[in-house]
Amino acid sequence: MGDETICRLFRIRRTVMQMLRDRGYLVVDFEINMTKLDFLDKFEDLLINKSRKNDPTDQIYVFFPNDEKVGLKHIKKYRECAKSNISSSAKSDSICKIISSRAITKVSPGGFSGG
Repeated sequence: MGDETICRLFRIRRTVMQMLRDRGYLVVDFEINMTKLDFLDKFEDLLINKSRKNDPTDQIYVFFPNDEKVGLKHIKKYRECAKSNISSSAKSDSICKIISSRAITKVSPGGFSGG
């Protein structure tokens, strides 16, 4: 991955973290204020999973697929990832939101819907 791409992903990730915090998700200062060097050291997988401050069962997943196009195959893959990461304390009817740069979907135990 080239330096330009790494810089771009670093900035995108920081912006996403700021947006999540602004919308009431639990994001600590370090996640927003980290340096590019910290980013390079800690992040091989860009999957972001955050819970709301006032409702830990309301979770959001943000992913950055490598493929040009995101289709049903990708959404199913990330849906399974989200379902496997729902905490045991989460309600059985909890909904996880999955956000991609190319697709938005809500995941619930019964299935998912594209947006």
